[in-house]
Amino acid sequence: LNVMIKVRLKERLKEGRYSIKQVSEVTGLSRSAISDILNEKTTSISFYSLDKLCNFLKCNVSEIIEYK
Repeated sequence: LNVMIKVRLKERLKEGRYSIKQVSEVTGLSRSAISDILNEKTTSISFYSLDKLCNFLKCNVSEIIEYK
């Protein structure tokens, strides 16, 4: 299966020098959920999680997820 969606969360966290622990503590998302998103080991991301991540990073969804 050729997936056309690229998760760019890892790049965003590196830019801000944020750790998974920091993101988890501020957003309330579990470390494992964040790790799964970072490593593209998940097949879906809830609107709730996207909202929390965008709020934390002060960005738009398109800065976290890219469609190629």
